[in-house]
Amino acid sequence: MVSVRQSLAVVALFTAFAAPAVQASDLGTSAKTGAPTLTAQQIRDYALALGEIQTIRKAVADAPADQRPLMAAQAKTAIAAALERRGMDVISFNTISAEVEREHGLRSQVRQIMMQGVMGGMTDSQ
Repeated sequence: MVSVRQSLAVVALFTAFAAPAVQASDLGTSAKTGAPTLTAQQIRDYALALGEIQTIRKAVADAPADQRPLMAAQAKTAIAAALERRGMDVISFNTISAEVEREHGLRSQVRQIMMQGVMGGMTDSQ
């Protein structure tokens, strides 16, 4: 499985596209820690976007060497679309990624949602 840190590195490459509905400024912060406070929906959207990004990364990595440059270009568009479908921008995705790296419980929750998405075929309507 691709780590959150590896996915974060890929997403960081795509900061040039416009932000959709939910932006980093929409994330609340904890008065005690200053860390983002995340809603269940934001966590779910993050986990499902991360799953899509990992699938995209794997497809590029598994492609024959001569096809990787084209696949990488297509991956950029696909990652941008995955984030947009989940109502996220790169900054909010990266902010949540940093919090997931810090918080073990949140990381477990994200993994569980990702597994449910894979096993149950979660879609945007769920």
